Amino acid sequence: MEAAFAAIVADPASRAEQMPPMPQRPVGAAEFKLGDTVGFTDKHLRERISTVTLINAKSCSLLCDGEQWRVSPGLLREIIDF
Repeated sequence: MEAAFAAIVADPASRAEQMPPMPQRPVGAAEFKLGDTVGFTDKHLRERISTVTLINAKSCSLLCDGEQWRVSPGLLREIIDF
Protein backbone atom coordinates (compact mmCIF):
# COMPACT_ATOMS: atom_id res chain seq x y z
CA MET A 1 0.00 0.00 0.00
CA GLU A 2 1.40 3.35 -0.99
CA ALA A 3 0.80 6.48 1.15
CA ALA A 4 -0.16 9.74 -0.51
CA PHE A 5 1.38 12.97 0.71
CA ALA A 6 0.49 16.55 -0.06
CA ALA A 7 2.67 19.62 0.33
CA ILE A 8 1.51 23.11 1.18
CA VAL A 9 3.74 25.81 -0.24
CA ALA A 10 3.28 29.20 1.39
CA ASP A 11 3.59 32.37 -0.60
CA PRO A 12 7.00 33.91 0.33
CA ALA A 13 5.52 37.43 0.19
CA SER A 14 2.92 36.66 2.87
CA ARG A 15 5.54 34.98 5.03
CA ALA A 16 7.40 38.28 5.59
CA GLU A 17 4.23 39.82 7.04
CA GLN A 18 3.85 37.02 9.60
CA MET A 19 7.38 37.15 11.01
CA PRO A 20 7.49 38.14 14.69
CA PRO A 21 9.18 41.41 15.65
CA MET A 22 12.88 41.33 16.41
CA PRO A 23 13.59 40.70 20.13
CA GLN A 24 14.84 43.61 22.16
CA ARG A 25 18.42 43.66 23.39
CA PRO A 26 19.05 41.89 26.70
CA VAL A 27 18.42 44.02 29.77
CA GLY A 28 20.67 43.88 32.81
CA ALA A 29 20.01 44.87 36.40
CA ALA A 30 22.02 48.07 35.81
CA GLU A 31 19.22 49.34 33.54
CA PHE A 32 16.85 49.81 36.52
CA LYS A 33 16.99 51.83 39.70
CA LEU A 34 15.04 51.69 42.95
CA GLY A 35 11.50 52.99 42.60
CA ASP A 36 11.24 52.37 38.83
CA THR A 37 7.89 51.16 37.56
CA VAL A 38 8.35 47.99 35.52
CA GLY A 39 6.15 45.42 33.84
CA PHE A 40 6.55 41.68 33.36
CA THR A 41 4.49 38.63 32.42
CA ASP A 42 3.96 36.09 35.22
CA LYS A 43 3.85 32.30 34.81
CA HIS A 44 0.09 32.45 34.20
CA LEU A 45 0.68 34.89 31.28
CA ARG A 46 -0.82 37.85 33.15
CA GLU A 47 0.76 41.27 32.69
CA ARG A 48 1.98 42.64 36.02
CA ILE A 49 2.96 46.23 36.86
CA SER A 50 5.26 46.65 39.84
CA THR A 51 7.84 48.82 41.57
CA VAL A 52 11.52 47.89 41.97
CA THR A 53 12.41 47.56 45.67
CA LEU A 54 15.81 45.79 45.53
CA ILE A 55 18.36 45.19 42.78
CA ASN A 56 20.75 42.22 42.81
CA ALA A 57 23.12 40.94 40.12
CA LYS A 58 20.79 38.18 38.93
CA SER A 59 17.34 39.30 40.08
CA CYS A 60 15.25 42.30 41.05
CA SER A 61 12.80 42.31 43.95
CA LEU A 62 9.48 43.90 43.08
CA LEU A 63 6.38 45.00 44.95
CA CYS A 64 3.27 44.13 42.95
CA ASP A 65 -0.27 44.45 44.35
CA GLY A 66 1.01 43.99 47.91
CA GLU A 67 2.99 40.86 46.99
CA GLN A 68 6.78 40.49 46.83
CA TRP A 69 8.17 39.10 43.54
CA ARG A 70 11.73 38.19 42.54
CA VAL A 71 12.21 38.45 38.76
CA SER A 72 15.19 38.25 36.40
CA PRO A 73 16.00 41.67 34.88
CA GLY A 74 15.83 40.16 31.39
CA LEU A 75 12.09 39.60 31.86
CA LEU A 76 11.35 43.18 32.93
CA ARG A 77 10.15 46.04 30.76
CA GLU A 78 10.39 49.64 31.90
CA ILE A 79 7.05 51.43 32.11
CA ILE A 80 7.29 55.07 31.11
CA ASP A 81 4.69 57.28 32.82
CA PHE A 82 3.97 60.66 31.28
